[in-house]
This record gives sequence, C-alpha cells and structure tokens, in this order.
Amino acid sequence: MKINFESLKNDVVYNFIADYSYDYDEDSEANRYIFKIYEKGREEEDSFDFMLREMENGIDLKVIALFADNIYYLGKGISISIILKAKEIFGKQIISSSNLRPVTMGENISELAISKVWKPLVECGKAKYCKNEHHYYLI
Repeated sequence: MKINFESLKNDVVYNFIADYSYDYDEDSEANRYIFKIYEKGREEEDSFDFMLREMENGIDLKVIALFADNIYYLGKGISISIILKAKEIFGKQIISSSNLRPVTMGENISELAISKVWKPLVECGKAKYCKNEHHYYLI
C-alpha cells in the first residue's frame, strides 16, 4: 500500500511516498509493517526504511527500524513525520524501542534517535517518556 505524506524541516516542505507491507516475521514471531520511503521523483533510488512491530498487547506498535539507505534522506524530518503518520493511519499507540528488553534484530534505542526524534516529539507535546519501561510513546 502507498501513502503520501509531508515533512517540514528548516522551513522546507518535503513530499514523500511511503510504500508499506504487512507480514509475519518468523524470527521474532511477530507481525510487522515494513516501509520504504522515498521522495517523489526519486522512486528508483535508495530509500528511507521504517519498521513497526505489533506488540502482544494488540495496542502498541513499536519502532524497530528507522534509518536512511542514503545520506540524501538525512535531515529532512522523515522520522518524526512518518511516526506521526503511522499513528494516524493505524490508530494505535506508537512506542520507541527500549534498551531494557530488546525483542529482536538487535533492537535498541540509540542516543541519536532519542535526541533527533523522540526528545523533539516530547518538546512539542506529541510524546512522553515512560521511565519504568525506558521508552517513549506518542500521546
């Protein structure tokens, strides 16, 4: 399935397409959404990858992958925009990974993800930090 979304970074609006699929991962024994994100007009080039894992509680979707295949996609506000768009699309709670109990694929939350994605979401009132679980979540 494809969706269109925008991000705003440094007063510049970027238009992106997210092509995503839903599958079951046997290694983690969980369902997941896998996104390939690219800027309109750059469909044949590298993408920005984003992945969500369905949690056992049926309420949460955990961010387990968030990275650019090409430096072209860095600094364009994609991470924050796609996390907010995922909440809108799926109507579920979006949470960050946690270093307390990684589930699969070497999952953890990096200091870079905290400073560039989750703390800005907290500062603008769109996320909170759960100290007990050491993860962030959208509100």
